[in-house]
Amino acid sequence: STNQKCTFADSTTGVQNTIYMSSGKMRMESVMKIAGSADQNVHMITDGMDAYTWIDGLPTGFKVSLDKFKQEPPASSQGKASDINQKFDYKCESWSPDNSAFSIPTAIKFTSMGM
Repeated sequence: STNQKCTFADSTTGVQNTIYMSSGKMRMESVMKIAGSADQNVHMITDGMDAYTWIDGLPTGFKVSLDKFKQEPPASSQGKASDINQKFDYKCESWSPDNSAFSIPTAIKFTSMGM
């Protein structure tokens, strides 16, 4: 499998994202700019079965089973691909995997989202 690190920013919202991928696992780091407030750092790790999401400074996060997403029919994507390419500036490079990047933090209490 390909080990990649990709960065992209949303020019509309100013959110900056970095994604690390390796062996079916993924970690995404997002930095949200909030006017008049400190930047908010949002993290997500998927292990192929579940997705874990948390925000810096909060003791709790969410856990969602990826099976729920696999069952949903895909939304219509007509005309969306070009919009996405225009909106995001993608840059990808190869990455030497660091397994600690995919470690679920033990200090965070994750609540399962029943979707």
